[in-house]
Amino acid sequence: MADNSTFGMEREARMTLERKIVVSTQDIKTISYECKTCGARVSFSPDKALDAMGQCFSCKAKWKEETPSVTREDGNALKLAEAVAGLRMSEQRYGFRVLFEFDETKISN
Repeated sequence: MADNSTFGMEREARMTLERKIVVSTQDIKTISYECKTCGARVSFSPDKALDAMGQCFSCKAKWKEETPSVTREDGNALKLAEAVAGLRMSEQRYGFRVLFEFDETKISN
């Protein structure tokens, strides 16, 4: 039987425990837009890319500028939703999956 002591002194093993949350695009159940003013949410299937409305349906707070000139940042929410929908549909053709990793302690409400 092995002895875990060295000349009568016990060795102590130390280990760091780290918890992560890893999800694939198939794990995403809904995509939501949440109003910063009142907290109301619009949720939709990740298979259907939905652009954010111009204002909150509940409190009518403005969500985005309605200007004729569109900047690159204006469509980022829609691009993300479209990318998730596209990945979910085409992921079966790939030899890999796209995964998202989150620190468990850093997930916000």
